[in-house]
Amino acid sequence: MKRVKAALHDILTLDVSTKKLALACAIGIWIGFSPYLGLHTLMAVLASSILRLPIYPILIGAHTVNPFTIPFIYTFTTAVGSTLLGTDLNINLQWDNITLKELWETQKSLLLPFWLGTHVVGAALSIFTYPIVYYIVRGYRRENSESNLWQR
Repeated sequence: MKRVKAALHDILTLDVSTKKLALACAIGIWIGFSPYLGLHTLMAVLASSILRLPIYPILIGAHTVNPFTIPFIYTFTTAVGSTLLGTDLNINLQWDNITLKELWETQKSLLLPFWLGTHVVGAALSIFTYPIVYYIVRGYRRENSESNLWQR
């Protein structure tokens, strides 16, 4: 737990503006929810370099989708995409006699809802993340700057 607190402190006290730190977290979340699995780290590094934002908050957000969270996040985002498209997600596979053709047809019906859902949910969460992180960082920095005055 000490290591987590120390890492969180390191991120909250990065030598960047509160706005840049909040933006980096929001972009990281958007990248993390994107459907481009396997490219999240590369996307995070490119976003950090191009936008001149700190890499650590972007990487943390980009890795919110990981082997432990993938089934839940991608199922939810596919359901959101299906709802937005007005399509049905009834999947009737005969598991005792499944063929590659059936798998291919099933994945084709899920691809567009998955793609749309990941982008929409990722964008919504990143928009939601920005003000939350902004106010947390601002409050933390104010509190620590006031307490540091008393310790001098």
